[in-house]
Amino acid sequence: MPSDKLKIRKYRDDLNVCGLSVIVLGVWSVVKAIIELFTEFKNDVNLESDTRAERIFSIILILLIFGSIASLIMWLHLYVGLNAMKAARGQDYKKKYFAVCIVLCVITIASLGTYIEDFKDIDHIDTTLAALLVDITTIYIFIVVIISTYKMRRLAGEQADNKEETETDDQMLE
Repeated sequence: MPSDKLKIRKYRDDLNVCGLSVIVLGVWSVVKAIIELFTEFKNDVNLESDTRAERIFSIILILLIFGSIASLIMWLHLYVGLNAMKAARGQDYKKKYFAVCIVLCVITIASLGTYIEDFKDIDHIDTTLAALLVDITTIYIFIVVIISTYKMRRLAGEQADNKEETETDDQMLE
């Protein structure tokens, strides 16, 4: 079964590289959210009509909410990325990262719909296209993590079953 060992090695390499990529793209997600936050609030929020106390309270509230969301986004990417890398190295890892990765992939796919409105603004088409390409890359990375994890687990299970059968056969021969 050398081919199974080679496949497991390939999936582990993919998982290790993609785990690191999930972390890096998590940073991108936070940076993208910061950019969107400042451009949206710059255009939509009129703080000049509020009193000074209301402005300060609004800014602090916005920053707290945004900080919580950005922290959650980064934590989820770190959770998936670090556990994928641990799984690739054969270390103990949390198996729930697989489900979290699927959820992040679905959310990222669902968020592609936001680009429809952005493509209408011809002045910013270059940045919109770049962001779209990064999000498509993120989806690809999530899919590779999902496939590699699934196939690696399946092949490891098959090897364990084959090992048990071999041991049973050896005991019968004795």
